[in-house]
Amino acid sequence: MQFWQMILEVIARIWYVFALTLVPLILYYIFNKKIFKFNKRIDKRPTTIGVCGMHRGAGVTSLCLAVSNFLANKQFSSVAYLEVNSTNEIHNLNTRNKTNHFKYLGIDFYSAVTLDDLSSLLQEKYDYFVLDFGVTNQYTNLEFMHCDLKLAICDLSSWHKSDLISFTHNYLSNMRENIIFLGNPDKINQNSSTYEYNRVIKAKILRIPFFENPFQLTSQYFGFLKKITERN
Repeated sequence: MQFWQMILEVIARIWYVFALTLVPLILYYIFNKKIFKFNKRIDKRPTTIGVCGMHRGAGVTSLCLAVSNFLANKQFSSVAYLEVNSTNEIHNLNTRNKTNHFKYLGIDFYSAVTLDDLSSLLQEKYDYFVLDFGVTNQYTNLEFMHCDLKLAICDLSSWHKSDLISFTHNYLSNMRENIIFLGNPDKINQNSSTYEYNRVIKAKILRIPFFENPFQLTSQYFGFLKKITERN
C-alpha cells in the first residue's frame, strides 16, 4: 500500500513540475503566437490624431472627447488629450487641482497647450495623442497637417460654405486626400447640398453621429470611431 502511495506522490510531483513549465509556454503562445486574436498594436510609434473645425462651435471638443474615451476605455490604449487652442474648455473637467495636466476616466488631459509645449509633450509615451485644434490658424495649421490622422469638421449650411472653401483652397489644397471630412448630422442628409460640397472639396464627407454624452459611449458609435481612428 505504501509503495503505491509513493508512486502516486512521485507522479503528482512530476505533473506539478510539468505544469509549472507548461503554463508559461501556453501563455506565451496565446499572447505572442496569436492562438487567440487580441487587438494588439504592432506599430509602437504613437499615433497623432488632429481634429479641427471650420468655425467655432463645430463640435471639435465633443468629437475629441468621444475619440479619446473610445481609445482609452474601449481599445484599452494610453491616450493624451492635447487642447491646442485657447478656449480652455476641458479645464472644467479638472475638479481636483488647478494645473493644466490632469487625469479623467483613464485619459491624460493637457489644457491650454502652446506650440512650444506641443513638441515636448509629443515625446511622452502614449499610444495616441488626440489634438484638439479648435479652429486652426496660420500657426496651428502646420501642426494639424503633420498629424497622422486629420479630421476636419464642416457644417453644410449655406452660410458656412465660404468657411469650407477657404479651408480647402487656402490651407490644404495639396493634402485633401489625406483628410477625413466630417459633416453635420442634420445637414448631411440634404443630398443636393452634400453632392455640391463633395464636388468643391473633392472628397467624401462622412456623417458624424450625435454624441449625447461623449463619456458614455454605446456600441452604436464604435464602428464610426474605429473607422476614423485606424491608420492605413
